[in-house]
Amino acid sequence: MLRIQFHPGGDDGPVRERLEALREDPQRNYAWAKLLNDLGFLESEGLLSKRVSIERVQGVPGSVWALRRSFAGIRYRIYFCVREGTAWLLHYLEKKSPRIPPRDLKLIRKRAREVLS
Repeated sequence: MLRIQFHPGGDDGPVRERLEALREDPQRNYAWAKLLNDLGFLESEGLLSKRVSIERVQGVPGSVWALRRSFAGIRYRIYFCVREGTAWLLHYLEKKSPRIPPRDLKLIRKRAREVLS
């Protein structure tokens, strides 16, 4: 239903690098597997998937979404926007508080503008 692409180049980018680092960490590679599984559900079922936790991000112009996964006390987030049937993965974050840090929010906004304009 959606094609998954990594900002900015499609096949590569900061989100992919962070996911690869998770995969290589023996204590967190299970989290990597869960996130990869969630991305598969997003790709095959889209934003209406009931098998993955997705929420719209408030305070960001355009439609930016957060794929949410908690594992071993860490809240993993992959922020993405959708344009013409493609989910562009904009930013990866391991949250320790309920709020998105201002520096990360600014980066998400910038990358969303680049994709959506």
